[in-house]
Amino acid sequence: MKIVLMLCSFLFIQIGNAQVFYAGVQPDKAKIGKEKNNIDVQNNVLKLTVEHNQNDVNFDITDLQLGKDILIQAKDVFQLSMEDGSHLYAKDFELNGAPNIQNALGKKSILFHYLNKRNAVSVTQNISLKDSDNFIRINYLIHSEWKKIANFQTMKIARQYQPNTIGLVDGSPLFSSNIFFTIENPMFTIDTLSGSQLELIAPSDSIDNKNFSVDVVFGVCPEQQIRRGFLYYLERSRARKYAPFLHYNSWFDLSYNADTLKESDCLDRMQYWIDSLVVKRKIRLDGFLWDSGWDDFTKLWNYNSYFPRGFSRMAAYGKKYNAAMGVWISPWGGYDDAVVLRKKNAKIYHAELETNENGFTLAGSHYYHYFLNTANRFIGQDNVHIFKFDGVGAGLKATGPGAEFKQDIESFLHIIHDLRSKQPNTYFSLTVGTWPSPMWLKFGDNIWRGGDDMGMMGDGNNRQKWMNYRDAVTYKNIVKKAPLYPLNAVMNHGITIATKGLPSKLENDLTNLTDDFWTFFANGTSLQEMYVNPHLLDGKAWDSLANTIHWAQKNKGVLIDSHWYGGDPANGDIYGYASWNPKLGILLLRNPSNKIKSTTLDLQSIFEIPINLQSNFTCFDVRKNKVIGREQGGKMDTITLQPYEVLVLEFRPQK
Repeated sequence: MKIVLMLCSFLFIQIGNAQVFYAGVQPDKAKIGKEKNNIDVQNNVLKLTVEHNQNDVNFDITDLQLGKDILIQAKDVFQLSMEDGSHLYAKDFELNGAPNIQNALGKKSILFHYLNKRNAVSVTQNISLKDSDNFIRINYLIHSEWKKIANFQTMKIARQYQPNTIGLVDGSPLFSSNIFFTIENPMFTIDTLSGSQLELIAPSDSIDNKNFSVDVVFGVCPEQQIRRGFLYYLERSRARKYAPFLHYNSWFDLSYNADTLKESDCLDRMQYWIDSLVVKRKIRLDGFLWDSGWDDFTKLWNYNSYFPRGFSRMAAYGKKYNAAMGVWISPWGGYDDAVVLRKKNAKIYHAELETNENGFTLAGSHYYHYFLNTANRFIGQDNVHIFKFDGVGAGLKATGPGAEFKQDIESFLHIIHDLRSKQPNTYFSLTVGTWPSPMWLKFGDNIWRGGDDMGMMGDGNNRQKWMNYRDAVTYKNIVKKAPLYPLNAVMNHGITIATKGLPSKLENDLTNLTDDFWTFFANGTSLQEMYVNPHLLDGKAWDSLANTIHWAQKNKGVLIDSHWYGGDPANGDIYGYASWNPKLGILLLRNPSNKIKSTTLDLQSIFEIPINLQSNFTCFDVRKNKVIGREQGGKMDTITLQPYEVLVLEFRPQK
C-alpha cells in the first residue's frame, strides 16, 4: 500500500477540548480605525468598512485573502416587516447620535442607534469582531412601542455577487464565493424570489414580538476550505464547545414503550457500568440518562412511585464517580399510547395545559412554564447535566418550523437558552422535530439524524444491516441535505446491545460488536449513547468497547473535523468518516455489501488538506496495531475491502 501526500507549513488553533484547523493566514488580532466618515474593523482575513453619512450606513465587506468584496447599500442593511403589513427600511431611521467605537482588549465594536420617531421603533446595531475570529457578528436589538414585528430582513446580497445557499433546509448559510452569511437561529430563511437580490430573513420573537434580538454573522473561509472554515466559525460560536459526552441510556434495556423504570434497576445498571468501565478499565463515564418510563403517566412529568426520592439516591452515587444524571422529556408528551395517556390524565389534573395535533405544545404559555419548571427542577435537585428533548414542532420530516409550529420552536429555543443560562455546561440532545441547520448548535449540542430509532437495510446479518441503515439515513438526511452541518453533532442512536425491541434481534458476538463500536466512535459525534444492558457483555466485549472509547477520547481533537467519505451505504457503496488536522488524519472505511469492493484514496481530497502544503505520511492500521504503508507518491494505491470489513486508518505525518 503506497501512501504519499505533499504538505507544507501549517497552523492550528486549539479551542476548548478540541483542535480546529484554520488554513493559511491566521485571523489574529482584531483592529479598529476611523477616518472621516469611514470606520474599519478588521483582522488579517476579513475587513468591514462602515461608511456612515447622515442617516445612511453602508457596508463594504472584504475577503482580504481572495481580494473579493461585497457592497451592501444602506437601504439593504436591514428592514422590518410589521404584522399590520407595513415595512420600515434602514433609510426610514435617523441615526440617534454618533457611532460609539469600543476598542476593548480582544474585541472591537461599533454601536449605532437608529430611531424612527413616527412609528416609535428603535434599533441598536452592535458590530463586533473578536481576536482570532474569521467572522463579524452584528447584534440587533429592536423595540417597537406600538406595532408588532412580523420578521426582520437583512444583508440583501445583489445577484452580481452570485450568492447561493448551501443546504436544503431552513437555517442554511448563504455564500458568495468564500464569504458566508447566516442568522444565528435555525428558523431563518433566505428569500430567493426577488429578481436582483437574496436576503436573510429572521422570524420575530413569538413570545415578545415588540422586543426582538437577532444575531447576524458574516465571515470568510480560506480558499478551498469552505466546510472547515465554516466549522471553525461554528466551533467558536456554538453554545457549548465540542466535547464528547459518554453515557448509558436506559431505552431498549430498562425503558421500552410502556415499561416503568425502577430505582433498584437503575442503580443496578449504574453499579455494573461503573465497575466494568470506570473502575476496572479506567474509562471516564459522563452520565446516566433515564429515558421514558421514569414518570407517572397520571402526574405529568413527575416521578413514578418507584422513585420515592426522585433521582437523588442515583445522583449521589453517580457523583462519587463524576457521572451526572440525564433525563428524557418530550415536549409533545411522548409517542403513541404514552402521549395519549399523558394527555388524558392532564385533562383531569392540569386542564390548563395546551395541546395540538402532536401532543402538548410549548406555544401555550401554561405548558411552556410547566415544562420549563420541570427541567429547572431536574437541574436544581437531581444533578441533571444532560437533557434528551424528544418530540417538538412538526416532527420527523421537518425541514424548518413551518408556519403552524413557528411559535412551538421559538418557545423551545427560549427554554433551552433559559436553562443553559442557569447551567452553561448542560448537554442538550435535541431529537425529533429538529432539522440539520448548523444554527441549532447556538442552542443545543446535537440534532436527530432523522428516520426511525433503528432499522435494517441491505446485505449482511442483522447487526450489519443495522449499521447500513443507521449510516444510510445519516447520509440521506444530513450529508446530502446539509453539507455544512457537522457530523460531530448528530444523534445516530449509539451502541445498542439489549433485550427489547430491534436490538434483541442483533448479533452480539465479538466480531460484529467490535465493527459496530468502531463505526460509531469514529464518526466523531459528541453524543456517545450506550443503549447497552451491561449484563450482556463479557470481559472481551468490555475490553473491546473500552479500547474503542479510549481511542476516541484520545483523538477527539481530530474527530471534531469528522466529515463524510465515499458513497451511499443504501447502494452498497464503500463509505466512511474522515477527519484531519496537521497532527493526524483518521479515516474509517466500511464495505456494507456482501461483495469484495475496492476504492482508490486521494488523501488530499479525502482530508480536504489545504493546497500548497507538504508532508509524507505513515499509514497505521488501528485495529491491527501495525504500520501498513510508508511511501512517497501523491495518491494512495487502490485499497480492497472484504464484505462488511471495517478498516480504521491513521495517517501520521513523518518527521
